[in-house]
Amino acid sequence: MNKHGFHRAFAVLLAVFLMLTGISLNATAETAVAQVGEQTYSSLADAVSAVNEDKGAEPLSLTLLTDVVVETAKFTVSRGNVMIDGGGHTLTVTGNAKNDIVLTVTGANANVRNLNIKTNFGGICQAGTGTSVIENVSIIAPDSMANSRALFLIAGNASGELNVTIRNCKGRSGKAPTCQFGVNAAGGTVANKVNAVLENNHFVNPADYGRCIDVRGAGCNITAESGYYQTNSTAVFRVWAGELTVNGGIYYLAGNGDVLLAAEKYDAATGGKITVNDGVFVSKSGTSDKVGCVYSANGTAIVNGGTFAMIGSASSYLAAKCGATEIPFPEGANVLAYNKPSTPTMSIGAAARITTANGLLFTSTVSKAVADNAAALLEAMKAFETEESPATLTYGTLICPEESLTGPGGSQVEFSVRGLAGAVDAVYWNIPATAAGIDTDADGNMTYRVAITNIPENMESTRFCAVSYIMLSAGTVTFYFYSTYSAVDNSRSIADVSAKALADTSQSFTADEKEILQATAAN
Repeated sequence: MNKHGFHRAFAVLLAVFLMLTGISLNATAETAVAQVGEQTYSSLADAVSAVNEDKGAEPLSLTLLTDVVVETAKFTVSRGNVMIDGGGHTLTVTGNAKNDIVLTVTGANANVRNLNIKTNFGGICQAGTGTSVIENVSIIAPDSMANSRALFLIAGNASGELNVTIRNCKGRSGKAPTCQFGVNAAGGTVANKVNAVLENNHFVNPADYGRCIDVRGAGCNITAESGYYQTNSTAVFRVWAGELTVNGGIYYLAGNGDVLLAAEKYDAATGGKITVNDGVFVSKSGTSDKVGCVYSANGTAIVNGGTFAMIGSASSYLAAKCGATEIPFPEGANVLAYNKPSTPTMSIGAAARITTANGLLFTSTVSKAVADNAAALLEAMKAFETEESPATLTYGTLICPEESLTGPGGSQVEFSVRGLAGAVDAVYWNIPATAAGIDTDADGNMTYRVAITNIPENMESTRFCAVSYIMLSAGTVTFYFYSTYSAVDNSRSIADVSAKALADTSQSFTADEKEILQATAAN
């Protein structure tokens, strides 16, 4: 036998031996699912144990290296100064132990980021002290989930103060609140000192009886800066105890209840404190037995500003009821910008449009503050959009002859789309501004101009009125914000405007332009 034949025979014998002994030539090391420092682990439970066994004081990280699927999970990280980083991976828990929490952190200065959790029960419980940030965390539970634990449970700890920021997080819960403050992992209320800031989160609770945010502990001081928060009924935020300050964000109540409620229950003897400085608050319940978007009940509510919208009959609804103070919607309207700049401004007078066809040009301005407020309300309106009618934001101008503002019996009608619809023989132009026709300065303030042309000769002395508006529409819902109309400042005839233009020595016109102005000024 030559050496090549020997090698082939040896290979065959070796393969037979490995087959008989159960040894595989393709065997590999176990897959690493998590890493602590420089060490990798084949199970998340082992990685958590390694973190807890580390007695050092230096910052330590636990990082997921892949998606993880487990049937049950009750991971507790007790070491302080830890960063739990999901690396953008997903931890899926398939079991259904309704009172369990997937991840509990109890050490000081513990942070969680970049983690996705799919669960049938509670998500994260922050029961530590110090400074903590929970960011870019998504916790999703099925709508049918019947758990009694929140997805984000912020308990704090009796041994010290917790300062936590929840930022850029997403949560969708079932029966339980999406986020609770002042409640421990066992579901009991605690008076631990918790200061929390909510920034740019997207939390939704679709349950028939649920809340998006519960503030229950007397030691809780919560500030909502931004984000989108939605509940089907009861309250979007319910402050049983402690304090809530709202500086911005969108809060949408899709069913019955109050958007913000400062009470444990409607018949409770106590409640917390709510201060609203800004934000957009939308309620879809407008039945006569409801009170307001913000309701103090037995707690305390202070409203300093905000935009309130009610989808329904505003005649029996308030924007807010703060003890003896009530803030009503304007009569016949279902939107209120309370202490908020909300309307465009119509420039005084009008300009002549000098072309071969005569016309009038009206100018409107929209401050950055007004534009920002409209953009926030547009985001809230997306809750009502349909495929056929998406949420839209339109800037425009209404123009009509002065006599078109006359109603039945010589009455004066409101200068609005609704008012003109009830006028006698109204003639008007509803002209939306195009994107190309809107100029925005370096500070974010906008200017747009609209014109009517081909005014008949017999109407050149007719006074035309103008009012600018912002329209928001989605589905079957439409809101308008109008500029203040003044018959003195916002009503002009083309003859008057042409005469004033000719008298303005600071202006220069070509011979053809001057001829057009002289022709219209003479009428």
